[in-house]
Amino acid sequence: MTLLQNASPLDEAWVALDLETTGLSPNSDEIIEIGAVKFVGDSEVETFQSFVNPGRQLSDFIVDLTGINQSDVDQAPGFGSVAPQLAVFLGSAPIVGHNVDFDLGFLKAKGMRLTNQVCDTWELAYVLRPDAKAYGLEALASQLNANHDNPHRAVDDAQATRGVFVTLVKELADLDPATLKEMTRLAQRSNWKLKHVLNSIQSPHSLNPKPTRRPNIGDIPAGGVRRDHTQPSVGLNTRALSERLKQDRPLRPNDRVIPVDQSLVEEMLQSGSVFAEAMGNFDERPEQIEMAGAVTETLNTGGRLIAEAGTGVGKSIAYLLPVAIYAALNNRRVIVSTNTINLQEQLVTKDLPTMLKAMSSVPEFSDLDVRFTQLKGRANYLCVRKWQNLRASDSTDEAEARMLAKTLQWLESTETGDRSELNLGHRAASAPWERLSAQGSHDCVSSGGPCFLRAARERAAASHIVVVNHALLLSDLAMGGSVIPEYDILIIDEAHHLEEQATRQLGFELPQSAFDDQFQSITGEHGLFSEALMAIRRSSSGGSRQKSVEQANSKAIAQVPQ
Repeated sequence: MTLLQNASPLDEAWVALDLETTGLSPNSDEIIEIGAVKFVGDSEVETFQSFVNPGRQLSDFIVDLTGINQSDVDQAPGFGSVAPQLAVFLGSAPIVGHNVDFDLGFLKAKGMRLTNQVCDTWELAYVLRPDAKAYGLEALASQLNANHDNPHRAVDDAQATRGVFVTLVKELADLDPATLKEMTRLAQRSNWKLKHVLNSIQSPHSLNPKPTRRPNIGDIPAGGVRRDHTQPSVGLNTRALSERLKQDRPLRPNDRVIPVDQSLVEEMLQSGSVFAEAMGNFDERPEQIEMAGAVTETLNTGGRLIAEAGTGVGKSIAYLLPVAIYAALNNRRVIVSTNTINLQEQLVTKDLPTMLKAMSSVPEFSDLDVRFTQLKGRANYLCVRKWQNLRASDSTDEAEARMLAKTLQWLESTETGDRSELNLGHRAASAPWERLSAQGSHDCVSSGGPCFLRAARERAAASHIVVVNHALLLSDLAMGGSVIPEYDILIIDEAHHLEEQATRQLGFELPQSAFDDQFQSITGEHGLFSEALMAIRRSSSGGSRQKSVEQANSKAIAQVPQ
């Protein structure tokens, strides 16, 4: 019997390539060092290193960054002498680099056009480590235990790239066959840089396909679409996702309001209390106790409270503690609005969990169930319908394929669909998210399929404390209360930023660029007048009409500077 195993890109020889340069522009900067490492799997075969004479003075920044001195390059050959040696070393082997387009762009600008297959370790990490804090070579090398003793030197960077590549390709090969198949499909359709690597990984299913069989009646559901049992599903399991997104029932406020014991709240914030001991590293602060008491009194008696708390007062706990008790005792909802999403994250991931854990040590509140969540604007949530439509599209580009692959496995586990769970990378890499977010997907919330935005709002409706930011709070006001679920208490943290946010959310501005864009759409080279003029010239219209349009076009262009 023959045992079939996954084929691997690591079975073939690769070359890890890195260049050091005088700057970032291939057209105006020069190569100063080339490093390359040929390897098969974990085994290094040989290395290539050469300084290159740039014919110019190195800047102090480049000398400090790379450790390459002027004397190193002054004595080195020019690129024209090094290029043939590099070409022989590379041969036809596939090339891997970190942000490899940078290196290949410099080689191309110097007249070296390579036809080798290419892979990018940045692309691999972006997809396989969707929540990594950073995708730089140094960060990845540290994270993946790849040797990187001398960053910003060509051979050392190439060595680190090799280590990162080998580790990530092994992770790639361990993915389930359905995911690999989908990634391969995306790569082939978009000519993505991971195409060669993905094509090189053969699953046992592709090497030993199961024999086809005649369909059973159960394979043909209503509608006539046959269920294929011979292929693993590569689509999103929307049924499982819908089950995962199911939320608790909305809160039902108690008929009778139970007041919060103000003396107990103030006692909890004193040194030596059970709560203070459970918080750890807790310092008693009179201002915090005073503010918590004022918040508690306002909750019990109604009305409004404005409190100014300086740095170090501990204002978050001062208001969170009494409102958590009030909301849970009375099954009522409290909205906490912060200035930024980062402050939202701090309250939800640090302050609230720490405080509630400490509260459970207090006998009076050991059984108190306090549910909390955060709610963000539409643009923060993935739209499942948009994701599925893009996946089924025939015109996916490289950036879209990368984003689909990055979110493919994430969608099998995320319970929020929140972009904060991902590192979307630089602006060009993150751009497809704007086309996948729930921004503008107003029908999505009311559809029958799974919806992260709807789930977030349902989770908010079932929570005692909902943390939002000022932008969403003001958007809710502008939309007549249709964004945030109804609430009994509103706390505006850092309220001095509210006016600024109100100007942003409820106002509008017309910068000069907006006018310029509009004028260009009318009078530019491809603007309305030019298109009309070209259309008339191609038509059989009389010369008088052509002349009238030409005069109007000239007059409009002359008016634009005014």
